[in-house]
Amino acid sequence: MKLRTIIFIILLALGILPILTLVAVNLRSHINQHEIVETKRIAAAAESSFVSLNTRVKCIKKSLLQAAATPLSAGLTPSSLDPAGRQRLAELLMGQLNTEKMILSVRLLDPSGNQLIFLRRNNGSLEAAPGEPAHAAAQSPLLRKGLALKKSEIDTLLTGDRTDPAATRLSLATPMPGGEDGVAGVLIMDLAPDLFLDAHADACWVTPTGIIVHAPATFPDLEPMSPVTPGADLLALFPNLASHLAENLPFVWENTSDQSLIWLPLIFNDHLPPSLWLGTPVDRSAAREWKLSLIYNIVGIVITIAVIVSLIANAIAKKIDRIKDAILTGLDSILNKGQENVQFNWTGPREVVNLAEELTTLARRYAITRTRQQEAEADLRQSEDKFRNLTASAQDAIAMMDHHGNISYWNEAAAETFGFSAAEALGKPIHTLISPRLSESGQRDAVAEKPVSDGPIRETIELITKRKDGSELPIELSLSEARIKDKWNSIWIIRDITERRRAEDETRLQQQQLVQ
Repeated sequence: MKLRTIIFIILLALGILPILTLVAVNLRSHINQHEIVETKRIAAAAESSFVSLNTRVKCIKKSLLQAAATPLSAGLTPSSLDPAGRQRLAELLMGQLNTEKMILSVRLLDPSGNQLIFLRRNNGSLEAAPGEPAHAAAQSPLLRKGLALKKSEIDTLLTGDRTDPAATRLSLATPMPGGEDGVAGVLIMDLAPDLFLDAHADACWVTPTGIIVHAPATFPDLEPMSPVTPGADLLALFPNLASHLAENLPFVWENTSDQSLIWLPLIFNDHLPPSLWLGTPVDRSAAREWKLSLIYNIVGIVITIAVIVSLIANAIAKKIDRIKDAILTGLDSILNKGQENVQFNWTGPREVVNLAEELTTLARRYAITRTRQQEAEADLRQSEDKFRNLTASAQDAIAMMDHHGNISYWNEAAAETFGFSAAEALGKPIHTLISPRLSESGQRDAVAEKPVSDGPIRETIELITKRKDGSELPIELSLSEARIKDKWNSIWIIRDITERRRAEDETRLQQQQLVQ
């Protein structure tokens, strides 16, 4: 791994770890706080929508109850209305309700179900329907509901094609007060749900039994395999909704796909189930944008730190590379080129300047040491040359044994004497090579191997050795001790005494002959 990479990783870790620690410690709490705020915002939005919906309900209820009280307040008895009375009552009702564009029709029924007044909207205005009063509404469920209600109570019924909002009618029924707290009939008002609930056009309309009445094209799919369409059973898709719908209170519902809906009950009578449930998707785009913004900010900070750290690491690495190159150049000048006045001059922190000064001092000391070493090596080479010249010209065989007992030097006279060349002799145990033994006892290895700590050796003895061809050779051995590189070595100076032995034998023979 390159140095700049290591520096980058270290600096990046030092720069990002505090941020990551801060994020790890605080991010979750910030997100939780934001989710709490978002939940409160959604709850507030649900409450506001519910208040607005109830305000609209109260307005239409007020109009319905005023219309139901109109016959009594006008002194008209619904059961005994003549054509002029019907005309007057119709005009009064049209004057009261004509501005409410969501009202499609108004019907007044007596307790027997006879239709007394029938107003319907035509070309934007309510007008009395022509023809004789119809009796088809006698069996209307709303008639029975209206007659069972108390004064000022309202009941509803959703009629028409529930899969077609334009053909669907939301019918309201309330009893018409008669004299002495009696019931003079029932007033039925048909509303256009798409106009009455225009503020909730983007909502899904569901009956208390879970049947979807209206679902806009933009409504999200709560279940990918089961799209929300008019006529579908929402409770069959999401059974857990039933318990919430049973409470008749607005609530925020979230499915398994993290989609949220605000469910509002459309209530005209607190003692009866809601007429409809309105499910409006919650816009979480602000929360998502906040989270994305937070992520982008964190990523941006990390990238910025990474760029800054990369620049710093690159600058530090370049500085170190320059120092490295200067050190390598200086070492090359000192070691290979032999320069003596090598200096290191760097700028920067005090530590770098001190390093340059210390390297300069070290280079100067090395130059002095190298000069002394070169002088010592020159003296050593000169001594070795003198030694080699001296031993090469010597008539006696000269060998050197190191502290392991192996031959470390073998001159030409030794090669001629024993028949072993220098290449054959060097590195071999000297006792094995020439097999020295005392001439008197005939024992091998007469010259004992002395350990390194035995001290100096200075003695001369006569031995019998063997040449390479196996012939025996009488020699005179002079031993001396030398220390080379603080290691014990022995120097063998070997002289062939064959002629001297022969002369001594002849002299001894002559002496014996004279004695005889």
